[in-house]
Amino acid sequence: MAYSRKPYLLSSGEELLLSYDVITHIRRMDSFATTSGLDPEQLVNNPLCVIPIPAYGRDANGRLERFSGANVEFLTHPMMWLPDGTATPRLITDSDGVDRLEYESEWAIRVGLELTFSGLYDPADGTWLDVLALHNLDIENPVDYARVDAWLDGGADPILDNIDLTEFVTVDGDADWSVHSTQNLHDVLVAAQWSLLAESLEQALVRECAHSVGDEQRQLATIIVELAIDTLSNTPTSPDSGVAIADALLSVLDQLEDPESNVNDALNLTRTFLLDEKERYEFAVALARPATD
Repeated sequence: MAYSRKPYLLSSGEELLLSYDVITHIRRMDSFATTSGLDPEQLVNNPLCVIPIPAYGRDANGRLERFSGANVEFLTHPMMWLPDGTATPRLITDSDGVDRLEYESEWAIRVGLELTFSGLYDPADGTWLDVLALHNLDIENPVDYARVDAWLDGGADPILDNIDLTEFVTVDGDADWSVHSTQNLHDVLVAAQWSLLAESLEQALVRECAHSVGDEQRQLATIIVELAIDTLSNTPTSPDSGVAIADALLSVLDQLEDPESNVNDALNLTRTFLLDEKERYEFAVALARPATD
């Protein structure tokens, strides 16, 4: 059966796992919030998944809540219909035999895996399954549009109330395949993401500051260093210096806040820190590519 599909945000050949450019990732967050009608606080923007994931709430009975206030047109997108087992972090048993909720990084990877292997997202052409068309609803039809709008406002609907994509994300009857795959891939993907983020931040630093001088250059450098501190806040300490890159960059930030300091010195130091981080985890990028292709 040929399902109706729609392009959104991603290009042909682009996988859902691993963000290669930090600026693009931030812009996609803004675009997703605008297109979906969701508040940025309702979105989880972990770079391991290249587009934001809606943060689903649950009602008093544990059922997933609707995104009231969302843009009706965006209800075609699978992200707005994640099945119960996908929409929120799951309780798992880790390698030490401890029961716990998935970390955000694990959940982001699992969502990316499930959407891709289910065909809800197709990296070959960068398209997404039209969930409403799958249930014979056409968002371009005024009657169907009004029906979805009423449902978002809390109305009952025999079709919309029962949309469930669980069968799409289940492989050969195994609902836990993606949990196991995530545990196997997690550490490599996280390390690869650190390398890619450090590389893209270094490139952004060079690109944005190359043609600026004085206060403008200092301001741009400060913005990028602050972004690097936030983006790389979870990376471990360097085995060489014994200092985490976020802490090292805090010293650069202090330097940039001193109007008498030399901006070029701060830029060179930041580039050194970022390139060291990129190279430290570059091995993981090569290992991660087969898992994301």
